[in-house]
Amino acid sequence: MSRLLLIDDDENYTFALSTLLKRGGHEVTKAHSAADAVGQVNGSCYDVAFLDLKLPDADGLTVIGQLASVDPLLPIICLTGVEDTNAVVQAMRKGAVDYLTKPVDRQTLFHAVDSAAEFSKARRSGTDRK
Repeated sequence: MSRLLLIDDDENYTFALSTLLKRGGHEVTKAHSAADAVGQVNGSCYDVAFLDLKLPDADGLTVIGQLASVDPLLPIICLTGVEDTNAVVQAMRKGAVDYLTKPVDRQTLFHAVDSAAEFSKARRSGTDRK
């Protein structure tokens, strides 16, 4: 089981996605703004964060840096409806480990979670968790 943070302002989407991920055995927390996401990461340790690039209070590319400053070991997967090659490149340069486009199929989603969680555990091995 992995601890996941879903960051997206679309509450219906996060509800549906969190339900799917919970059925897959993961623990899921939702954040609907950049400020909420940074607060969640500041207060807890997550194995993977899913980040929408369009948030009401900040650009997702900026949020990648904010999350990394709080928890530099947190793998971030961008999950967005934006199909923009430049955004993909910028997200990866800022530290995202993957970039998925909505709607994402179940197999791709779970593969991304498993890969990022394994990456997270490897990065955190030998370090104290919050």
